[in-house]
Amino acid sequence: MDLSKFASRKLIATVLATILVAVADLMGAPLDPATLETIQSMLMTLVGAQGGVDMVSAYKVGTSIAGTAKVVKADGG
Repeated sequence: MDLSKFASRKLIATVLATILVAVADLMGAPLDPATLETIQSMLMTLVGAQGGVDMVSAYKVGTSIAGTAKVVKADGG
């Protein structure tokens, strides 16, 4: 089973942020609400930006495949 697809930047960032908050809480120094909100905002920005990059990549692959299909159809294949 290939797990490389699961090791995305979005997942890694989310896991690291969760670990950061959990470790701070376990050490007896829970983060204040303003810090938690900052971490959440940064994480959402990163995940959203990476999602945009992924959408553009998928769109480019899709248009490339569609262009190839048109060429094959025009050639009579």
